[in-house]
Amino acid sequence: MDNLRESALNSKLRNSRIYKELEEKCSASPKYAEIIKLIQDIGDYSLNKSKTIIKNMPEFTLHDQEHIFHMLYIAGKLIPKETLHKLSIPDLMMIIASIFLHDIGMCPEEDIIKAWKNHLSEPINEKYQEEISKFKRFRQTFLKEIEDINSLNKAGEHSKAQLLEDRIVTEYIRINHAERARSMIASDWEGKIKYLDTDLTADLAEICFSHNESP
Repeated sequence: MDNLRESALNSKLRNSRIYKELEEKCSASPKYAEIIKLIQDIGDYSLNKSKTIIKNMPEFTLHDQEHIFHMLYIAGKLIPKETLHKLSIPDLMMIIASIFLHDIGMCPEEDIIKAWKNHLSEPINEKYQEEISKFKRFRQTFLKEIEDINSLNKAGEHSKAQLLEDRIVTEYIRINHAERARSMIASDWEGKIKYLDTDLTADLAEICFSHNESP
């Protein structure tokens, strides 16, 4: 199964001009083999994470794997051929990695989402307490929605009330996803985003965070 997934990932990556350029440059020396492996690992991580976006936020269909590969394709079209040839291995590596990882903040842990929605059956994990407090402060700004949720619950229309709760959670995830992406990269990829002996993890985390900043 892993080989099949890897094969599908490689097939899609090879449709990208940026990836093909990286692969060609890395083929010049065995010392670059780890870079191709790193990109494939990042791709696999990203695609697995993206499945939870649709599961938890079905309206965010534009943040699935098709969105990722479409961005890779567009980036390859936007960069002039002469410029693409001049880009270094770390340039190409970081472009691809940032496309794969810029939206992973849309994929919070399942238990955090359940905690926000009051769906956890067991006591709330201590590590989630601060995150839950932040969400509660955010939720309190939705005065009209909270009023409607309370009215719907009193009327016994719990499924409609839950839909409104889900929209607030979705908005919270969307607004904070760039900061969450930065944190996830820092924790899940600490010391792993490397070009030879140079650690670029912090740089990649900042690039991914910046995509939600104003121009």
